[in-house]
Parts: sequence; structure tokens; C-alpha cells
Amino acid sequence: DAGATALDGVDGAISVVASGTVNNAVVGVYTITYTATDAAGNIGTASRTVNVSPLPLATTIISADTTLAAGEYTYDNLVVTNNAVLTLQGDMNSANAFKGVKITAVNITINSGSSISADRQGYTTNGPGSPLIPNFNAGGSYGGVGQFNTASSPYGSAAMPMDLGSGGFDGNRAGGAIRIVVTDTITNNGIVSADGNLNSTGGSIYVTTKHLAGSGTFEANGGGIHYGYRPGSGGRIAIHYQTSSFSGQAEALGGCGSSDGGSTIICSGDGTVGLFDELLNNLYLTGTWKFMASDAPFSFNNIYLSSNAVVTSEDSMSLTANSLSIDGSSSFVFSNNQTI
Repeated sequence: DAGATALDGVDGAISVVASGTVNNAVVGVYTITYTATDAAGNIGTASRTVNVSPLPLATTIISADTTLAAGEYTYDNLVVTNNAVLTLQGDMNSANAFKGVKITAVNITINSGSSISADRQGYTTNGPGSPLIPNFNAGGSYGGVGQFNTASSPYGSAAMPMDLGSGGFDGNRAGGAIRIVVTDTITNNGIVSADGNLNSTGGSIYVTTKHLAGSGTFEANGGGIHYGYRPGSGGRIAIHYQTSSFSGQAEALGGCGSSDGGSTIICSGDGTVGLFDELLNNLYLTGTWKFMASDAPFSFNNIYLSSNAVVTSEDSMSLTANSLSIDGSSSFVFSNNQTI
């Protein structure tokens, strides 16, 4: 408070009493009133208006290739531009449950040609979905089942994926784990990826945002065949938003390849991709998806299957919704004791 002074024609300088408060932690308009009283009882007042405004947001621009170690990072505005790659490392030996990179920001913008990448930042042969002997040439499993992988099953959450992907038997690294929390808008006109290397799975991309925008790609794809080692499965993607103008795509495809010179193409199982409209409580499925017990209970307003979506569920699952819409190219395969 800059305060105030008062001068009386007879008494000279007299004391001033201020009333009102300013909370500089809360945006708003505040009024402070100053009162002075002379010896004869005459009263004079004046007021000051104080405007408390938010601090301007700082903008961090990534315009050259940059790497962030596994951990948590906070920004105001984060912009990835100029064809730069922001690499998010994974720490497969970390004791933490989450072994990737979490970014919290007010706004995130990925410009065309630029990317946020956790490619090849997951497990090697020590993942939960890595094949075991005698599956020596099998692909890794994470969001789906790796080719020939009978020893390991898909794992982790489809609705809130946070796990690293698993490598295949040849030791190549799988996709890492990306957790993004945006309080305003994420605009993806580039690529956000957690792809696996050959024989390994895709990783995780878990986004929570107020508004989803852009025309780019989210991908957590598995790696293909490598010298006879079979392809890995797709990873997991879940994007939760309140509003969306996004026109791009999200995919978690299983790796593919040929072991006979190209005449026969084989692919591992696709992972899971879900788009969650938190404001309307709608679920949009455009790829492979599985309703899992670890994500239950399930209750939505509307569920939409489109663009060749293939949806399954674990046994004895209960699913509640006001409507279920399946276009002509999509399917929902019910499990045992399924209740809708």
C-alpha cells in the first residue's frame, strides 16, 4: 500500500486511517479508502483502486532437438517448433511406478514437422510383456499380444496408460511412457509418439487437457520383424478432454513384417486407443479397444465405434451407457457373462 497523507489548513499534517485490503494472490479489483479527521471534527476521504492481474505466462520454445530425463516437468506455455524433437526418456530400472516423463503445462503446441517422442524408451527384454523361452523369437506384448508370444499377456490400464512398453527377445527397446496434463489447450500439428523398436511394443501416451486441437498424430506403434524375431504389439493411448477440435489421428498398431521375402505379411496385435469426452461423458473408439477389469466400473453417456474399431472386453464385465453406436465397419465382440 503506497499509503496517503493529509494536510489541514489549521492543524497542518494529520494522521490518515486506511480501510480495505488487497489480496495480491487473487485476481480482482480492490478499493482502499483513506480517512483523515482534523481537530474540529471535519472529515476528509480519498480512495485508491488496485487492480490485481495475473502474471504473464512464460513461453518455453524448443527449436532444437532436446532431451528430458525421466521425471516431472512444469511449464506455462511449451512450444515445440522448427522440426525439433523433444525426446522424453524412460528409466526402465527406476523404482518409481511411473518410469517415463510427465509434463504439466497451461498450453502445449507441437508445430508441423516437430514432435514429442518417447520412441524406444521402454523396456528391453525385462518388461512385463517380454517373451520367455521357449518363445525365443516372439514379439513383445503390451496393449496387444506380440506375434508368437504365448508366455506374456497384455498388461496395464487402457483408460489411464502409464506403463513402459516391453521389448521382444532380441533386446530392442520398446516405446516409453508419456503423461501430459494441460490446463488449457494442447495443439498437436506434429507428432506425439511412443513407438517401439523392431520386435518390441509401443509404449504409453496418456493426455488430460481442457481443449484438444490440431491435425497431427498420436502414435504408440509396435516394431516389425527383425531377422526372424517377430513383431511387437501396439501400445496404449488415452486422451481425456473437455472440448475438441482435433482432426488428426491416434493409433497404436501392432508391428508387421515378412519372414519369407515379402510374400506373407504377419502382424502382431494392435494396442488400445480411447478418446474420452469428459464434459459429455462420451467414449470414442476408432481402433482396437478392450474393456478391462482394472479400469472398471464403466459408465458413459454415449459410446461410439467407428473407423474399423474392434472392441472386446474381459469376462464378466459390466458396461453401462445411454447409447452404443457401431458403424458398419466396426465390431464389438462380447466376452463370457458380458452385461450391457
